[in-house]
Amino acid sequence: MSASKLRLPTYSSLLQPNDSEDVNSPMSPTNQQLGDETNQRCDDYRCQCMEHLHTWHQGHGPLLDDLASLIASSRDRVFCHARISILQVEPKTGMFQVRMVCQWAFRTFSPKNDTEISYRGVPGIRVPGIEVDVLESRVWKDLESTKNNESCAQCGSPNSTRNSIFWRGTSIFVLRGYKRYWVRDFPFDRHVISLHQMDFVWRPSKDEATFYDTMKVVLLKVETTSVLSDWTPNTAVVSVDDGEVKTHDRSMPLAPDGSDHLNHTYASKFKIRLRIERVHGFFVRQIFVISTLIFLSSCSPLALPPKQDTMDTRLSVYSAGLLTLVAFKYGIMDHLPSVPYSTFTDDFLMWQICVIVVLIVECLVSFRCEVALMHIIDELENGLLLFLGVVWITWLLYISRWKPVMREPWCRIPLGDTDALDAAGQDLFRSYTSKNILTHSTGLDRKVNSVAAFKAMNAQ
Repeated sequence: MSASKLRLPTYSSLLQPNDSEDVNSPMSPTNQQLGDETNQRCDDYRCQCMEHLHTWHQGHGPLLDDLASLIASSRDRVFCHARISILQVEPKTGMFQVRMVCQWAFRTFSPKNDTEISYRGVPGIRVPGIEVDVLESRVWKDLESTKNNESCAQCGSPNSTRNSIFWRGTSIFVLRGYKRYWVRDFPFDRHVISLHQMDFVWRPSKDEATFYDTMKVVLLKVETTSVLSDWTPNTAVVSVDDGEVKTHDRSMPLAPDGSDHLNHTYASKFKIRLRIERVHGFFVRQIFVISTLIFLSSCSPLALPPKQDTMDTRLSVYSAGLLTLVAFKYGIMDHLPSVPYSTFTDDFLMWQICVIVVLIVECLVSFRCEVALMHIIDELENGLLLFLGVVWITWLLYISRWKPVMREPWCRIPLGDTDALDAAGQDLFRSYTSKNILTHSTGLDRKVNSVAAFKAMNAQ
């Protein structure tokens, strides 16, 4: 029993596809991975290369530390703090459901102290390929902050915010979608839930499906929590394509003179990846520990002498242990993922059943041996019992202690999306240039002329 056959936890084995796997399938580990998406790579099991990617902002230095002054120096720029809660994760059906609570803050010009926001609408999001339900979306004027800024303007401060209104808002969204879960390392698996391309827009009302303007988001911070006891969230990964980052319109002054260091670049389309990992404690106690105790109890007949008097006892214990392991495996089937490939837990249970079958065959072979060899066989069986006990107890300690901290690095986790919406969202007609269209039309004309000539030949 070598380490490679027992599927000991090395992520290098996942990077090499088997002959029976389709490397082009989203279920294959060679599919697009989170490290490819974020340009982050590391080979450490305790991957920390993505811990700082939960906030997107193009500013530098003290801007994030002094968020109030950053908001005060901007106009028509939105600051968003989102909290995403994991509500449902179903690897069997490939479904997930999350709740996203967004807190908004922005400042607008107010000629003649106009306080109405009807021309702007309410905040909203548009996520192609994911069902979005809007439970609440509204904005309101922060009177206290507006008054404080007006008093600051009366005292002649250079950072004047006169004739502006400070707004706050809140929105609650419920998002439902589907993805393929790669659970070969169950129950030590990690997953990346991709929310695809999320567009921040302004809608006339929360129930409207259409939008009339994009939202200029300067800062987006995402916090992730989970209401499920068997899933632990990690920090989210927020990214923006290079072509979606836009600079500030210099024709509209946002800050006083001499403050060019302020960076008010914004974006409207974001990619949010949620990282979750399974809580393993329940499965270690209820599956691995129990099955190991059953297996070691079934191996106890190795301590009996291989005589004819004990043959029936040994076979009965082996058979009872074999049936118990099979019944236990099918009894916990509801807690195991239903996938067409073998998982880490399946291999663990299957190896126990295979060893019991080998011991039954060994018992029958030893019964046919000569009497002179019984003493040697007895010594070998005692050593085999000690060897099996040490190996399986060591493996159990490894699973309970070291395996949880040696999971697959986050940058190696395959995204595993069922439908490649990012690729499908691209302009498919962009590849058809005028030259290609001309070549295609010329070939079509030749085919039409050939058909006409063939018909004329038949007519003659």
